[in-house]
Amino acid sequence: MTRGSLRVGITTMATEPPDRFRALVQFTEESGFDELWVCDSSLHARDVYASLALVATGSRRLRFGPNCTVAGPAGLWIERLTDVVARGIRHLNILLLSADKLSMVKDLGEKVLPDLRAL
Repeated sequence: MTRGSLRVGITTMATEPPDRFRALVQFTEESGFDELWVCDSSLHARDVYASLALVATGSRRLRFGPNCTVAGPAGLWIERLTDVVARGIRHLNILLLSADKLSMVKDLGEKVLPDLRAL
């Protein structure tokens, strides 16, 4: 679905069992999408890196990555420690033998800041 320099993709949460998630990967690629992003949520979905491994092994051309990883030192509003994120990405790179398809987005993700009036 690339239109000039514009790539078109979808974002999903890995809430389905692995066989159904693999089917989603195949459907996404067969439908002509360029990218598949998997939300990184330890509360609402399955492990993002296991899901991304299914994308890596189940697609030929999809670019993919976690969306959005909340990484940093241990503390308030941090979902994953930086070394855990780095290890997950390293394993995906080894699986792919190339980082050409793997992308990263780092952001505040789904965290809600507290109401400062309550402090």
